[in-house]
Amino acid sequence: MAAALLVGLMAVAAVAPTSSEAQAAQSFKVRARIGWQQTPLNVSKGSEYSVAYKIGDWTVDYRNFEYVGPKGYPPSIDSQIYQGCKLNSNWPYARLLGKVGKNGSLFSVGGNSFSNLGDVRTFTASTNGSLYLRIHDADSCLGDNGGSITVNLSTGKEPGTGDSKSQALLAPVNNGVKLTVIHGYNDPPYEKQNPEVCSIATKRDHCANQQFGLDLTPGSGWDNKILAPVPGTPKEFVYGAGGPCLLFTLDDGLNLNICHFAKENTELLGKHVARGTVLGTAATSWIHLSLDARPKQCTGGWTFSNKKSSYPCPIEFVSPHTLEGKPLPSDGSVNQWKNTSFVSSNNELP
Repeated sequence: MAAALLVGLMAVAAVAPTSSEAQAAQSFKVRARIGWQQTPLNVSKGSEYSVAYKIGDWTVDYRNFEYVGPKGYPPSIDSQIYQGCKLNSNWPYARLLGKVGKNGSLFSVGGNSFSNLGDVRTFTASTNGSLYLRIHDADSCLGDNGGSITVNLSTGKEPGTGDSKSQALLAPVNNGVKLTVIHGYNDPPYEKQNPEVCSIATKRDHCANQQFGLDLTPGSGWDNKILAPVPGTPKEFVYGAGGPCLLFTLDDGLNLNICHFAKENTELLGKHVARGTVLGTAATSWIHLSLDARPKQCTGGWTFSNKKSSYPCPIEFVSPHTLEGKPLPSDGSVNQWKNTSFVSSNNELP
């Protein structure tokens, strides 16, 4: 017993492997009337693998509910279904779920960032083993299910090799948490109210990158941890109003500013980390993200009270650096992208 409706297909969060060393994609059909199904994909701890939505839909109750994609049912439909067959009460019926190894922890493959045919989700393996997939519906409730989802599976290089396949960002918080943009793009620094906020004598934090910066407020369920949104190397902590900022170098060389830490976690500095690594805890109720081409400098942009003539060249969150699969191009307006929401598909590594 269970259910699923609406043909909402699921969507992105990463880029498929492009390296010549990447494993060729393997097609696998996940059937709605079978529980955990072992795929031909074997992964190793710390390596990355991708799941791409190829075709298909399914239902958890073919008599009463329509067929949907791997995102699962929308809340309006999911709430009509008996809830006793769920494996996780936070996820809708008919969502595509995964785990690594027979005894691995289940995680959401489908979600708001996996909604359309061809969309790709990329994960970092937290353990060694085979990838297993299934529909979100308990084993005892599979009898009235119908349909199937076909996905393409692939693996690539170990992280840290310089392969740029994984530069798409996931949200920097635990899985399933909703984040909302409170300040985003062309939101000027408040120098008139407080001249010291962006008058940093030496290093620049997010003030110098607020042109394309995002302040994100996590909703309920956030454990206050800040996770690596992409594979990369924590390089240095610098001053930031509201808590230290971490300069985090992506594998393609760009700098990601992650701000508002409660304290500087220096143990990770200089070490390549996988997506989902806990970087520290937050000092505020929001997290700042911005990209720049540091050490490349730009002229123009914001004018600071200490009369700097140049600043780190800001980068928009567009392909291949989307956020939870959503490109965020600039249109030049003030506080663009404010109130935009994302649901985290990041998975905290043990």
